[in-house]
Amino acid sequence: MKKTILTVFAAVCAFTASAQFSEPNKPTFGIKAGVNFASVSVTQQGSSANYGSGTLTSFSAGAFADLPIGTNFSIQPGLYYSGKGYNVKANFNLGEDFNVSAEETVKLSYIQLPLPLLYNASNSAGKFFFGAGPYAAAAIKAKGKASGVIDIDLGEEQMSGSDEDEQDLTIGKNGDVKRLDYGVTGLVGFRLNNGLLISANYDLGLANIYNTDDTQKMKTRTIGVSLGFSF
Repeated sequence: MKKTILTVFAAVCAFTASAQFSEPNKPTFGIKAGVNFASVSVTQQGSSANYGSGTLTSFSAGAFADLPIGTNFSIQPGLYYSGKGYNVKANFNLGEDFNVSAEETVKLSYIQLPLPLLYNASNSAGKFFFGAGPYAAAAIKAKGKASGVIDIDLGEEQMSGSDEDEQDLTIGKNGDVKRLDYGVTGLVGFRLNNGLLISANYDLGLANIYNTDDTQKMKTRTIGVSLGFSF
């Protein structure tokens, strides 16, 4: 999957290099990096319940090409490292004397190829853009961490304990996490005339990335804010 994503991005860049564009509609290239706020949506088979997770803060970084289509539209393929995953904290009070707290964090690393179609509106300061399109991503690393604390108060006798476990998760057909993620991405931003830009994106995962339980589906949700430069 990673080779496929790299091949597609290389093909787009080769097309850009060989194509002829008028001066106002010349393609631009850029880099950007920013913060991701990632979570997942979980659906349990046989139940109407659909619940989300806590947010995990991560980062993204990569490069893009902005390829004009006519006067106001462009496509913007990119190739990024994108951190995803989730964080869940829970507290249980089983009576006044029995308290349990638990936390689970899963960090997922992807190489991601988005392909949004953008509308561009120019003014004297720069260019405002927004749009949406598909994305595909290949998982390259997955790590899970779980911890818990138990407090028991039995009057004269008090007990407490904690445990923590951290391990690498396997990726692939028979692993903990599936290799492929795909979905729809939305993008909005502003590019100044000097090339500086700020953008925000929302990735709505459509693939079930959970690979160990046929009764449960887990899909990624990511909000990103980035700063960059195009030239």
